Formats: sequence, structure tokens, C-alpha cells
Amino acid sequence: MVKRYRLIFSVFLIALIFVCLTGCSITNNHSPAAFARKQANTILKCIQENDADTLKSLFTPDIQQKPELDEQIYSFLNFIDGEIVSYSEPFGERGGGEYRYGETVYQKVDGSIRNIQTDTGKNYRINHSAIFINKNNPDNLGVYYMRIQDVDLIESDGGNPANREIAIYYSFD
Repeated sequence: MVKRYRLIFSVFLIALIFVCLTGCSITNNHSPAAFARKQANTILKCIQENDADTLKSLFTPDIQQKPELDEQIYSFLNFIDGEIVSYSEPFGERGGGEYRYGETVYQKVDGSIRNIQTDTGKNYRINHSAIFINKNNPDNLGVYYMRIQDVDLIESDGGNPANREIAIYYSFD
């Protein structure tokens, strides 16, 4: 009888540990970091293929309706000088958020790609932020911030600041 209770307790404890370890990190079938890395890979692919439509689809539905977004995306896609020949592995992490009474109201993710080298010898980096969970507006998920920077110009502190980076930023509220 005691062995049976130990077995039941052990199974229950293993199940509880499993739920705690996976339930806190899995949302929308992806961990926040995996979701951000996937978006970073898609952004890079859009730049390589000059794919404005897919890049636009990454933004929240509300931002996709902004009339100036198409022009901003065009500038973003044409910022890099040359063809991309190498880059570091995309990075993703869970960003900030709002939590109320133990429940996530919204959760941000951040992603980046560093050491983007082109065939012209230029060095760039890309950062983005996205809304991963939004309980107040669950249909309005996606990117709200995207930036590409010319690392060489930033590090040399030369040139016109407008030539150092292109950023697309909107409030997600």
C-alpha cells in the first residue's frame, strides 16, 4: 500500500515539475526567445530577397495600416550597401511586459542579428522588438520596432546621424 502511494506521489510530482517547466515558457507554440529568433531570421531573409510584403506582414495589424509604412520599409530594405555574405546567429530573448495579479497582460520579445557583413566590406546590425502576448488586444501581435545600423559609421562617430541607421518605430498601444 505504501509503495502504491509513493508511486502515485512520484508520478504526480513529475507531472507537476513538467507543467511548471514548460507552461511558463511556451506560448503560441514557441518560447519567446525562439519566436524572436524566427522573426530575426525572417527580417534578414526579407532584406536578402528585397521582400517588402513579408517584412510588412511581421508588423502588428494596426501598424500595417499606417500609410507611411510602405515608404519606411522601402528605405529599410535599401539601407544595406551590397549583398550580405555573412552574419552571426540571430539572437532572441523575452523583453519586458506587464503582469497583473499573476497574469501576463502583455509580453515583448527582442531580437538581433550582429556582424552582418556585405561584399562591399560594410558591417551592420539589426534589432527588433515585437509584442508576443497582448491580452488587451490579442489580434494585434507582431513587430512594432525595427532598426538597422551601419556599425562602421557608429563606431567611427562620423557621417550624418541620419546615414547611420534606419528605424521604424510605432507605439503598440
